[in-house]
Amino acid sequence: MSLLPGRAPARALSTLVAAALIVGGGVTATSASALELQAGSISGSVTDAVGGALADVAVSVVPTDGSAAVVASTDSAGAYTVSDLAPGEYKVHFDAAGPTFLDEWWDDAASEAEASVITVVDGGAHEASASLSAGPMIAGTVPQIIGAVAVGSTLSAEPGAWTEGATLSYQWFVDGLAVAGATDPAFALTADTLGKTVRIDVTGAMDGFAPTTLPSQETARVAPGALVYQVPSISGTAGVGFTLTAVAGTWTAGTVLSYQWFANSTAIVGATSAKLVLTSALKDKAIKVAVTGSLPGYADLRKVSAATPKVATVATPKITGTAATGNTLTVTPGAWTASTGFAYQWYADDAPITAATKSTFVPKATHVAKRISVTVTGTKAGYATVTKKAAATPKVTGFSVPKITGTAAVGLALTAHRGSWTAGTTITYQWYADGAAISGATGYTFRPTSTQRDKRLTVKVTGKQSGFATVTAASAATARVATVATPSISGVYMVGSTLTAKPNTWTTGTSFAYQWFADGAPISGATRSTLALSSYQKDKQITVIVTGRKSGWSTVARTSSKTVRIAVTSAPTIGGSLIAGSTLTARNGTWSATGFTYKWYVGGALAASGSRSTFTLSKAHIAKSVKVVVVGSRSGYQTLSRSSATTGAVSSGKARPASRDNCPSGYPVKGNQTTRHTSDWIYHVPGGQYYAVTDPEECFATEAAARVWGYRASLR
Repeated sequence: MSLLPGRAPARALSTLVAAALIVGGGVTATSASALELQAGSISGSVTDAVGGALADVAVSVVPTDGSAAVVASTDSAGAYTVSDLAPGEYKVHFDAAGPTFLDEWWDDAASEAEASVITVVDGGAHEASASLSAGPMIAGTVPQIIGAVAVGSTLSAEPGAWTEGATLSYQWFVDGLAVAGATDPAFALTADTLGKTVRIDVTGAMDGFAPTTLPSQETARVAPGALVYQVPSISGTAGVGFTLTAVAGTWTAGTVLSYQWFANSTAIVGATSAKLVLTSALKDKAIKVAVTGSLPGYADLRKVSAATPKVATVATPKITGTAATGNTLTVTPGAWTASTGFAYQWYADDAPITAATKSTFVPKATHVAKRISVTVTGTKAGYATVTKKAAATPKVTGFSVPKITGTAAVGLALTAHRGSWTAGTTITYQWYADGAAISGATGYTFRPTSTQRDKRLTVKVTGKQSGFATVTAASAATARVATVATPSISGVYMVGSTLTAKPNTWTTGTSFAYQWFADGAPISGATRSTLALSSYQKDKQITVIVTGRKSGWSTVARTSSKTVRIAVTSAPTIGGSLIAGSTLTARNGTWSATGFTYKWYVGGALAASGSRSTFTLSKAHIAKSVKVVVVGSRSGYQTLSRSSATTGAVSSGKARPASRDNCPSGYPVKGNQTTRHTSDWIYHVPGGQYYAVTDPEECFATEAAARVWGYRASLR
């Protein structure tokens, strides 16, 4: 068989034993049509050059018609079997899957083209075995280990010279045991290598060659390492209440650090953490810290920091006052080391305020909605310079002093004007009388009651907003609360009458001034308590302003209610004859009224009332006087009544005849009571058909009078 490039010249021989298939009765099958075809098999074994069984060799049975190969592996005895092969031609390939042995085709062929063909017949069992040749070896030199053999150091492998093209791999060993994962050229010596020896194996590999592994010499036993360190320092402020922190710096990775604090070189009991809270027991002492590093495989190492200045006694400053514009804030440093000098700096939202370096500060409008804080810096020779910051105030509230408008008088509304406050502020109010809070008086308006009379009123406005200072601002006091009343006007509201202003009840000792108005316009010269109504006030409404004054009390002006409009009226007159049977008529005269009613009085007694302006006299009214009262009304005016003059007595309207056939002057109507007309009396008027021939029994001034007395008119 021929050699593959780079392979050793020696190759094993492959043998084939092919047995003819004997079908029942010893007859050999001649065709598929004569007898059903049966599957065949190929089996064999694989060994090395000296006959040793090779396990896990891949055996591929490859059909020559290009269909898929069947693959099997050798067992621990180097044997294999491929069954269920259809009759046909096959080639067999053996692959040990590594450079130790060279792969080949049956029968000792280096390539598929050179391989012999096995013809599998119907139901036949065939054998194909192989002996694989060893591959060529890689040459190399013994590797060396470079580096300090101590914990914390890193060793490096120097592999030496190897066959060109070889790929090198590494494996480190500690005390002869392979270290899992230690396959790099470098190897870090950790604590678990302390006191142990180290070596490295270098393996060279290359396609077509068997790998070669060469071990280095064992090192000396691994020595303890030396810690890398920095001298510690202390951060923080050396003042009572502050915390100091030990800054250890950079040490060897994994080093465990422990701490011990000292005061004036004396170890502080229990102070073994990286931080130290300075208590009053440490005041006036210098502090330092010792840091000790420990790491398995390394020697322990202790380093000490420089000492701090002496620990100062300090206090947290406090701000007093309300954080509002115009208010004074004051900082109190508190108790510090004796003779400490102080410096101050005020801040608005942590930004320093220019020139604000005194112990007091007054916020301005530019500081509204900002928190005010202050730092106090204490200095004293030999001690730490300490800066302490006071807690910040709530946000600064912008506000105005409230003002009260209105008149301080019982029943009159006062209004609190809060002025300008920070946007979003919730405002509440509380009113006071002579400094005492008035129960329930919490609105921005307030009407004093009789309980507050003669007292001075103030209002306090309180502004609140989450995160802001709560501010309470008080107004100036009012004058004393006056007792006042709404004036009233009495009188008849018509031209010609006099109205009177009544102030009603005011604070005792109050003096009054008056001003009358017509339809809201002042009436010139009308400054007395009375007003005589003239035609200038016709159809107008009258008011009066009464102004009350008293020293120390509010000057109060109160306006009366409007009157109805001022009416014009006339005294009515009565028209008609005062004769029984006559009809009287009421003559109104000039009025503002548009609707009228009438009351007729006879002999002083009401005889008739209603809307009729006329009144008929009857026999019952004879010898009695008459008057009429006219009542005029109109929307917006006072309903007024005027009485007429009283008349003389009502006459009977009849007289005795002057002669048998004539009536006296003034009584021209003849009343006839003839026998023929005993129940039907007749009167005749001048010019009537029977007037001249009638002899009257009674004479009448008018036909109405005749009718009153029971007569009727003649038919002719």
